[in-house]
Amino acid sequence: MSERPTTTERENGVALLAALWIVALIAALAASFAATTRTESALTRNLADRWQARHRAEAGIQIAVAQLLAAASPRAFCADGRPFKVSFEGYAIEVTVTDEGGKIDLNEAPTTLLSRLFRAVGAPADEATAIADATADWRDRDSDRRPFGAENDDYRRAGLAVGAKNAPFETIAELASVKGVTAALFERIRPHVTVHSHSPGLDPLVSTPLALAAVPGFSAETARDYVAIRTCTGPPPPPLLEAQPHFAPSAHLAYAVTAIAHGDAGTTVHREAVVGINFTVEKPLLFLDWRTLSTAP
Repeated sequence: MSERPTTTERENGVALLAALWIVALIAALAASFAATTRTESALTRNLADRWQARHRAEAGIQIAVAQLLAAASPRAFCADGRPFKVSFEGYAIEVTVTDEGGKIDLNEAPTTLLSRLFRAVGAPADEATAIADATADWRDRDSDRRPFGAENDDYRRAGLAVGAKNAPFETIAELASVKGVTAALFERIRPHVTVHSHSPGLDPLVSTPLALAAVPGFSAETARDYVAIRTCTGPPPPPLLEAQPHFAPSAHLAYAVTAIAHGDAGTTVHREAVVGINFTVEKPLLFLDWRTLSTAP
């Protein structure tokens, strides 16, 4: 017959088991700590790479602006959105400069242009008309609803948190709050509108193809064909009688400058600045807006 373990032996067994559990717990905690440390290190590296890419993109924008200011005249710098490269600390950065005079001004454009622009980015005809009227109702100073527009009561019935501003657009971001403008529609239209040209028309020599396609007499195809052959000093506006009332030479008041840059670890940052420029004064430069268009990964 086997002997029963003594009290001391039982206590030693319990102590051994407890010690094994403690060792296992410490090992698990150590592994968790190591994993957390690796994750935090990766996050730190990613954040550092993102800031590096952002720094380079903003440097590219500053270099492009300096080149614009150094031009003999506004027309001497071809600010029609075509991409080109600048160098910063040995890195090539892709930039674009677009004269805001080539875009459709949300505060000044007639509803004809606005409606055609909304259609050009994919809105059905009836929706485009309604959004154009709602845009005009947003910017005017009265509470009179246009035929297909929207004033405060329409926003409330739609369950929207804001109503018609009844004042001019201060930024293009406000367009996202206009009744009928979805997030997807806003992103498609954003590169082609402005609040800085202060003109009811647009300059065809620096306009974006999609903005040009909104002009009566143009289609998406004819706008692309025209942009492909134009230069910043010519040819003159196309001889389309119905288009002429919507053309106006740019006053060169503001420019959208974008830059795409990469960090050493592969992060890509796409930044944009809108710059107000006066070529005739001692302090000609004012940054009106900064935004990040995209970041990846």
